[in-house]
Amino acid sequence: MMTAAIWLRTVPKTVQCRRDEGFSPRYAAALLAISLLARVDDRIDSLVVAKRLTRSEAQAQTKARLVESATQLYLQQGFAATSNEQVAEEAGYSRGAVYSNFPSKEALALEVIDRHTEQVLESYRSTLAEGSSGDRVQKFQDWIEQSLSDTGWALLKIELALVARRNSTLNDELAARDKTMLDHVAGAISQLDDDLELPEASVRDLARLCVAMGQGVALDSIKDPSSTTDWTARLLTAVQRLLPMSPMLPMLIAASTDQAAPEQK
Repeated sequence: MMTAAIWLRTVPKTVQCRRDEGFSPRYAAALLAISLLARVDDRIDSLVVAKRLTRSEAQAQTKARLVESATQLYLQQGFAATSNEQVAEEAGYSRGAVYSNFPSKEALALEVIDRHTEQVLESYRSTLAEGSSGDRVQKFQDWIEQSLSDTGWALLKIELALVARRNSTLNDELAARDKTMLDHVAGAISQLDDDLELPEASVRDLARLCVAMGQGVALDSIKDPSSTTDWTARLLTAVQRLLPMSPMLPMLIAASTDQAAPEQK
């Protein structure tokens, strides 16, 4: 594209050339301006063509915007109170955009959960990527505390779990995702096992305890939102104190559910 400096140097020569050909200076300058505008227009057209999305790229972009819109609305007003029409309008699309990308409202909600889970796990991986043993233990505690304080997501998952009571397909999908999250939390605890000097215990039970704490914090925040951050930290401290008792977890769980405790080996 011709810069202003080049254009200013070119104008006098071009105008003089046109003048020699019998054109007036004003008319010659006008011809030059039209020529330059045509070049600029061609340049803009080439940029637009270069940035034109393929069909699959455009569909992926539409889907991402719908998920972003659904995420915002679900967290603000809940899953049940949000319609697909609202999601489409918030994203700047017609209602048909939702139905052409997601077979059902529940499918859209699962996509929202999946993208959030990936963000959480990526945050975990980047948090614990470096540092000494002590640093990693502290970072893990901070990560758990931050996750437990994110009550909006816990409430959304609880709401979906209630909906899933009458939807076996959704229930199976949510159960699979819960298992995936438990696997990752249990894996994190296993990696830190030596650093924390945990006694032999069910790592998966401890992972489930962390997840259950998050759900409990979320439910309690409905009654008293201001207390969430404070007592999340206190809960983590309490769990640390209970860790030496972890071999007793099966017995405590059985007592709380009126089930027979498994035999200790």
